[in-house]
Amino acid sequence: MDHEEAATAAGKQQRFKDLLAQCRHYNTQSRKEALAQIQDLMAVADQEMISLNLGTIANDIIALILDETNSVRAALIAFVTSFFGRVDEISIMPFDAVIVAYTTSAMSHISDSIRVDGLCLLKLLILQFPKIISKNSHSILPHFLDLLSSHTRNQDSRGATFGINSELITFKGRERLLDSFYGFLCLVILPTKSNLRDQKVPGGTHGEIEWNKYQNMLLFNRQNEIENRNQKVPHLDSLFTETVVFKSNDRLTVSGVSATKTIKFRSHSLVTEANVQQLFETLYPRLIDFWIESNSIFKSPNLGWSPSLRICLLVIQVLQTVMQTEFSLQPNSLSKCRIAFSKHVSPFFPFGEACSLLDDKLYKTLMQMNLGYCRIILQMLGQENDDTQMMAGMKQSVSQYVVHTLQSSQSLTAYASNLDMEVLDKIVFELYTKFHDLNTLQAMIGFQNTTKSMQLAYNAFSILARLDNALGSEDYNKWACGLPFQLYQLKIWNFEFSKAICDFLTLIVKSGSAELGHTIMAKIVPFFYGSAKKSKPPQFGPFKDLPETVQTAAVALLYYLPKWNEEMIQAIVECFTLWTPATLVVISLLDVANTRQKTLELALSHSVYASLLMTLGVGYTKSSLKPIHTDSLGTTKSYIVTVESFCNTSERHTQMNKDQLLSTLWKRRQDIVRAISTLVDSKPFFTRLTDMLFLIMPLCIM
Repeated sequence: MDHEEAATAAGKQQRFKDLLAQCRHYNTQSRKEALAQIQDLMAVADQEMISLNLGTIANDIIALILDETNSVRAALIAFVTSFFGRVDEISIMPFDAVIVAYTTSAMSHISDSIRVDGLCLLKLLILQFPKIISKNSHSILPHFLDLLSSHTRNQDSRGATFGINSELITFKGRERLLDSFYGFLCLVILPTKSNLRDQKVPGGTHGEIEWNKYQNMLLFNRQNEIENRNQKVPHLDSLFTETVVFKSNDRLTVSGVSATKTIKFRSHSLVTEANVQQLFETLYPRLIDFWIESNSIFKSPNLGWSPSLRICLLVIQVLQTVMQTEFSLQPNSLSKCRIAFSKHVSPFFPFGEACSLLDDKLYKTLMQMNLGYCRIILQMLGQENDDTQMMAGMKQSVSQYVVHTLQSSQSLTAYASNLDMEVLDKIVFELYTKFHDLNTLQAMIGFQNTTKSMQLAYNAFSILARLDNALGSEDYNKWACGLPFQLYQLKIWNFEFSKAICDFLTLIVKSGSAELGHTIMAKIVPFFYGSAKKSKPPQFGPFKDLPETVQTAAVALLYYLPKWNEEMIQAIVECFTLWTPATLVVISLLDVANTRQKTLELALSHSVYASLLMTLGVGYTKSSLKPIHTDSLGTTKSYIVTVESFCNTSERHTQMNKDQLLSTLWKRRQDIVRAISTLVDSKPFFTRLTDMLFLIMPLCIM
């Protein structure tokens, strides 16, 4: 840093100190103007100046959240909204205690407007610094519970403790409070592990392209290229996908984004069973009160977007978050909650059923509520209950809604992207495994086969793949036998999806019946080489263009198939000899063929196996997979010439090629040449080949 730069930096630092002193001025306008100027100064400050003054900002400036003047606190919120975006969490972590102390003090302040701004500051911390919130969750939670209980009405209808003009007593204030609380819970409560794979399907913005039609491939790839070209590279230190922007006219709304929409990091601190149980017992009566005060929205014939609807959604989401942990809640508490839930919430399910005109936002909200309700009910029914009639009614309503949602044309077209597949996964799994609900299974199979969205097709496949205990049922087996055709249709659209199908087919062939194995083998042939329709000539299947991981998974499937028929052998040979496959894939296939040959019911005839080895291992493609017969001297000489040529090539490759995989392949092929000599019956062929191998092989192996 030269003299001029040092002077400039010193001037900015002195300016900051002067503005900091002005923040303590008795005049309201002076404090407000000082915060605005500090915001402008820090917006152009370098990281060194920001790091140097982090402690001062945490201790002196954030303390203004307790200022008695609304305009000063609004200026503070505007400053921290801008400033937090330039600070990484590691740098500010040493000051987390004082920041949280000021925030919770504001949340529990006697002034209603300060409580509102305290919630706003907390929401910013949830979005920007989730580790700080998680670390201090035990000191934050009591203040949240006090706010929740302060403005609900008890069962005897006594008034709330907030003033009659309190902002938090309004529907919009309740919505904001619940939204912040829901974001807080998502950070500190450990959820059950998702059973869906981490699926990253390319082209997320155009998921409605019919992926099973080959003519759409060019359009799909073109849109991917456009997206990749326009996609911005995120900052490495950023934990969020959206920038937080302060709106002066709404201090509790941050960029119009809920407190949980952009959270990518989750660090859980309320992870003990006792903590979750205590929270559930304290929380659910208050949530029921919120619902009772807001459910009048469903009694209106014209359902529209409103804070009341948002409150009802948040009640469902908060209760679902608390209940879907890995811990089992006590039956007595669940029973009480179930009674209150069935009395006050269940009569309105399915929510919004009577409304016909719904926009996309409203439809998505109602679907979230309905799926969340289904999840909560199934969690409640997971415990013993004496009222079997009530249980049967709840289960039936959940099943009917799920089936209707999956079968409706809206779910399959315009609104399909609104489905929360992780929640749906848990619902379908529990409905089938606990209640053996065949209707849900059939609806999910129909949805997986029908949806035009590749993302949803993959998600639905993952849900069905978990229901392997359904293997043996007619509907499930029929769906499984149709997966080879889906694998063929996928082409090279999504490698993870293709591999998942191969892995699942391997699993069910390994554990299923012989009949199922024969059916899948007949249907998997076009995937390697052949034709999906008899009217079309044979051609390469998608296998040739897929990466090694998918090809290796497909070879593993070949290992568990029943005895290969002529069509399967021909497809394998054509697929592996008319192009140059990856070395590792060839080695895997040779190992599979060798291992299968040692099993009596899977072994091929000696002549066919010898030809298969000659074709795949040695690379002799002119045989066209005809069985090796050495009855005539001419045929014997022909094969001897072939093997001699191979051995010469093998020696040359072994000496020149230093690649470990290729070296392994050549040695494997040499072993195959040895094996071929034991699979033919001609004594002249056997004697000549043995003598030749004795002379050449030691040189090749060295």
